[in-house]
Amino acid sequence: MGFFSGSETFKSLEHRNFRLYFFAQMLSLMGSWMQMTAQSWLLWRLTGSELLLGFLGFAQMGPVLLFGIFGGLVADRLPRKKLLLFTQSMALIQAATLAFLAFTGLITPVYILVLAALLGTINAFDMTARQTFLGDMVGMSDVGNAIALNSFLFNMARVVAPPVAGIIVSLYGEGPCFAMNAASFLFVLLALVLMDVGGRSGGSGSTIIASLREAVSFVRREPTTFRLILLLCVTSLALLPYAYFLPYFADKVLGGKAEMLGTLLASAGLGALVGALLMARKREVSGLPWVMGVSSLLLSADLALFSLSRSQVLSSILLFCAGLCTMLAASSANIFLQTTAPERLRGRIISFYVTTFVGFPPLGGFFIGNLAERFGTGKVLLWCALATAAASLLYLAVTGRKKVQLSGL
Repeated sequence: MGFFSGSETFKSLEHRNFRLYFFAQMLSLMGSWMQMTAQSWLLWRLTGSELLLGFLGFAQMGPVLLFGIFGGLVADRLPRKKLLLFTQSMALIQAATLAFLAFTGLITPVYILVLAALLGTINAFDMTARQTFLGDMVGMSDVGNAIALNSFLFNMARVVAPPVAGIIVSLYGEGPCFAMNAASFLFVLLALVLMDVGGRSGGSGSTIIASLREAVSFVRREPTTFRLILLLCVTSLALLPYAYFLPYFADKVLGGKAEMLGTLLASAGLGALVGALLMARKREVSGLPWVMGVSSLLLSADLALFSLSRSQVLSSILLFCAGLCTMLAASSANIFLQTTAPERLRGRIISFYVTTFVGFPPLGGFFIGNLAERFGTGKVLLWCALATAAASLLYLAVTGRKKVQLSGL
């Protein structure tokens, strides 16, 4: 694609398969963020419960915690393109069902939570397949750039879609957001059908237990990888659940409604968008563990300030910084793990990343929601930020700033 030739930032778009994926995924992620925004506001409107907001996050992403590792096993054994065709079709059905219930007035909190859990189960297999499929589309030499551009898409949608969803919800209700998300999956399915990605993902005849033991053994032998995953666990459990409670901050703390929620989400998304562009240009792999530690520490300080803010402008700025730090931490961990893992283990190693980064926040959200009912959401978020800052400082002290030795390269 001549327009992107020679550009380090958009290098992966020189690959035809990735171009198909990129533009289809752009539309699909717009729909997904519209659905997430409308869904959280719908549950808040129906119940006014902080606890149920936390439970919504647990219901939607909790299954990734339970089944994410198995998603890695499947991604290592089956053709990833066929796996994605199945998971994306199921996600379309889920969104269409949610739209039908909203339009007919049959929607209830129970239906919202059940359908969120269904989507979470689909995502447990879809997310790892999509992450490892990036390497299949562009090759391992460009996979870091593809990961960053994929994150760029995710966060561009995060910037644009929530405010649009807030306006649509204010004017027409939540149903149209769910319907548009369902339609967006058709573009991804078409792109997958048009792709020419040969071969299997490198299947194994080992038993499930033996396959998992092999992946765990690799992580234990690599101290940098082990420490990085541990810090990712702490950050994902204690800090990343903040996003589930933004409806509370938008309404009770900042005095806004659906539009304010959209602004907060978009601010975090804009920061992450900038972070993704920065990571798209980064070629050095060995310094990424240090980037992960510093980003986690800065995210802790930022969310501590956010928990104390009562200003709409300041809160939006702080969420911009939170989005930037989250993206730098997540992308550095993802790229490091993908580029240092042996090909035969890539799906399983990335499933550890997906399980911690995606599965732990809803678990943390469930506990934080319980504590928030007793002590207040702002106070609990401050406690979590201080705990994560301590963990980040310990990680940085052990890791050091020197470039790590990469035995896998």
